[in-house]
Amino acid sequence: MGTEAEEPHQDHPGRNTRVGSGGARHAQERIVFEVMNARTVKEGHSKYVVYQVHVVKSPGLDTSPAFIEKRYSQFDKLNQCLRKRFPHLLESVAFPKKTLTGNFKSQTIAERSRAFEQYLQHLHSIPQIATCHEFLDFFYLEDIRKGYAMIRAGLYKEAIPSLRNALHLQEKLLGETHDLVLQTHCAIVVAYEALDELWHAQTYSETALNCLKGYLHHGFLVPLLQTHIRLCWRLGKDKKGWEAILHEVAAKGIDVNSGPTLKDIVMNKH
Repeated sequence: MGTEAEEPHQDHPGRNTRVGSGGARHAQERIVFEVMNARTVKEGHSKYVVYQVHVVKSPGLDTSPAFIEKRYSQFDKLNQCLRKRFPHLLESVAFPKKTLTGNFKSQTIAERSRAFEQYLQHLHSIPQIATCHEFLDFFYLEDIRKGYAMIRAGLYKEAIPSLRNALHLQEKLLGETHDLVLQTHCAIVVAYEALDELWHAQTYSETALNCLKGYLHHGFLVPLLQTHIRLCWRLGKDKKGWEAILHEVAAKGIDVNSGPTLKDIVMNKH
């Protein structure tokens, strides 16, 4: 699951316009990182430990924590990237050192598990780091890329698990109305509609549209509305309210007839 970024880009707050109140999430809700499991993996002559990290929002209230699985080398790469970019901010942030022996001992694994929890918690407490692309991509970029690659290959069923896991992580870390969350919702809609799983597609498209209330000029709005109206029609659901919004958009002088489809937009992402 999600690892480091390959292409340079801006941090998420600058790269994508927030379409709702998700931007306030960092100040309002507490995120906790818990290493819930660690297992030793053997691949040929290679042997390493994989740590499963749960991402929990509002501990005690969150009944569906998201999770990632990472090995020490991936944590280490994140640490090196962040220290290079934010050396002054990470002066007091501890990171478990590499060891030549004893990496697979229960005590070492337990100590590293706690250290990784504290490390991620410390990073997330620093706003500049909690919102930077290196930190966020560590959690969900691999799943996002895999999901979009599957869509482009026409493997819609295979795309959905990766996209749903990425969405779950994005909602925890970014808030439920962030533009990146909207984009992932739209990718899931495209995949479900291609599979003719209309109920799932309509559920995700309605959630995405609720993020766009009041944003008539957003690039996703027209194709998303058109998709949602079509899904409602196929499911026999009331679509008049959504058609009224589309007419309102058209009345603002926005082209609702010759723009790209939702699938076209999704296919050009990532």
